Amino acid sequence: MSKAKFEENDQSAAQQHGNGKNYGQSHETPAKKERKWYLSLAILLVLVGGLFSTFWVLNETRLLGESISNWPWWAWGIFVTNVADIIAALALWKWKKWGLWLFLASVTTRTVLMVTAGAFGTGFASFLPFAIVGYAASLNWKQFE
Repeated sequence: MSKAKFEENDQSAAQQHGNGKNYGQSHETPAKKERKWYLSLAILLVLVGGLFSTFWVLNETRLLGESISNWPWWAWGIFVTNVADIIAALALWKWKKWGLWLFLASVTTRTVLMVTAGAFGTGFASFLPFAIVGYAASLNWKQFE
């Protein structure tokens, strides 16, 4: 039996059995991911908040006349968590689950650093954006990769 004849018989046998699969070729189109307005708004707020906080920290340092190398260790940590927020927002926009976990790690780290620096109320208030984004993402969790 020739190779072409064998493949033809094999495909017809698959169709007779009802599975209709063509050996690794999928004819199913992936479902279009539709982002709800509240999830888009929450992700954009995380992105804008991260950008604003990062530029604010850099601008504050410049206005005070200090160089970045003179920052205390906790200020470096807060700066890094702001950059992590930006990365997390971009990952969430691309439907990546790890973006939510990065955002959680960032918020937790920033809270510890702010409480260590003496900003108790502000530190614990940083969990509110995570609660909002986490709830919005949980309503669409099946769409995340």
